[in-house]
Amino acid sequence: MINVMELTEKDRDIPIDKGWAWVIVAGAFCLFALQSGGFKSQGIILLELIEKYEGVYSPSQLLWVFSLKFALGSILAPLVGFLIIKSSHRVVAAAGLILDMVGYLGLAYCTTLPAMLLSYSVIAGIGEEMMYLTPLLVSGSYFRKRKALALGIIASGSGFGYAIISYLLRFLFDNYSFGGACMLYGGFTLNFLIPVCLFRPISFYSERGANSLKKIKESDSSVKSGDQVLKVECEDYERQRSASFSHVESKYQVESSAFLSASNFPTSAVQESAISKSIKNISRSETLLRFKKSSSSPAVETRQEKFLWRVIILPRFILVLISSTFFIFGGFIVFQFLPALGKESGLSKETVTIAMMIGGVVEVPCRILNGHLADLKLVTITTQYALSMLVPGFFCLICASISGLAGISLALAGMSLIGTSVFSILPVVIGEMVGQDYVTSGMSIQLFFACISFGCTTYISGAIFDAFGSWKIIYFYIAAMMLLASTVVWPYCLWRWCSQKCSRSSTENTNQTVTKLTAD
Repeated sequence: MINVMELTEKDRDIPIDKGWAWVIVAGAFCLFALQSGGFKSQGIILLELIEKYEGVYSPSQLLWVFSLKFALGSILAPLVGFLIIKSSHRVVAAAGLILDMVGYLGLAYCTTLPAMLLSYSVIAGIGEEMMYLTPLLVSGSYFRKRKALALGIIASGSGFGYAIISYLLRFLFDNYSFGGACMLYGGFTLNFLIPVCLFRPISFYSERGANSLKKIKESDSSVKSGDQVLKVECEDYERQRSASFSHVESKYQVESSAFLSASNFPTSAVQESAISKSIKNISRSETLLRFKKSSSSPAVETRQEKFLWRVIILPRFILVLISSTFFIFGGFIVFQFLPALGKESGLSKETVTIAMMIGGVVEVPCRILNGHLADLKLVTITTQYALSMLVPGFFCLICASISGLAGISLALAGMSLIGTSVFSILPVVIGEMVGQDYVTSGMSIQLFFACISFGCTTYISGAIFDAFGSWKIIYFYIAAMMLLASTVVWPYCLWRWCSQKCSRSSTENTNQTVTKLTAD
């Protein structure tokens, strides 16, 4: 006869931290490599646009094509989060890829600034936002113990994509016209519909478990009636429970005998029997509760996630929101201006591209390592988040102070080693600060406010370039924004450390007092 209980538990098993969860990570890695790698390589397209429209549009005007692309997408981030909750990660990611492809086709054929803003900034901007949110959120329901590591592996696709896409774009622009290169890259993005198909929703397992249970019951009913199945299951249950009871009773019998023999109080045979009986009854009750809990089928998460707007009034989320917004003021344009900075310093396009590729390769293991360190909790995730903003700010400050390949290499090193991990650990930071129920809503709202950074930093950097005529000066502004973002978080980290230290000290004093009173 088929054991219904065993098959049901097996069929309802959800791959938490195992199995298909890592397949989800692989698909999200590919999609994030395309989105984030393409985002970091926008500087190559910007340089080509500046050269193509030299004398027609100024560099500060062309900057709006790229800033509005991410600003408009960020404005719609809450809508994207709502669509993810209401539909699925798979549908939203596929729609984002198609819109991104349409945007690149529009950029290939557009010859005026308004047309580029409409096709590339608006259409591709919405697609990019869908492609950015989806891989960061899709693995959340599949991981418990290794959530940060999974996010680190997914986010490491950024470095991999940066190394590949920067070389790919350089190759396309060197061998084809501007329009041909954009068309070919747009077609290249559609290939990522394949890994997107791997984004299986967690609800699949609850539906499969229900269908499997139905099939098992139907097949069993052809052999024995429902009463017979229930009778056999009850006999198995009673046999297992009796075995568990006998084991625990013998254990408690020995412990009760040891307790009575070790006590200094004289006891009669009747008293010993009564004490043993009481201990046995307690053990049977506790064992029954544990057995019923362990023998039940594992629960399948069917709770419907909701978009929670009230996250915006939580003080700790406001802290994360302010710091991440300031960081984007600088982090958004670090990679965009590197090709132009290299040209200003007298470096060839190929040299800058090779440096960008090396930075992308270095970023892959660093993102995974940062995710693993977040799981180990050697420091709090908030402290790691603050360090991820402090270090690249310091490196960009050095980049602004020196020139040439050394400065570009330092800016790349600061961002690749730890700077880009700000965005990969941000879901974990929000989860730790305000709770896991607010992650999707918090990420969407954080990206909505990022549109302020995208728009303002483009205006500020364009004004700096128009005033000084140098891309190098802009990196002083970038460093200042990153250091300011880190400064916002450090007071909270210090306050939390002091609170935990005082709490530990109070607990130790209480324990010492209790120990002393007990000894007396």
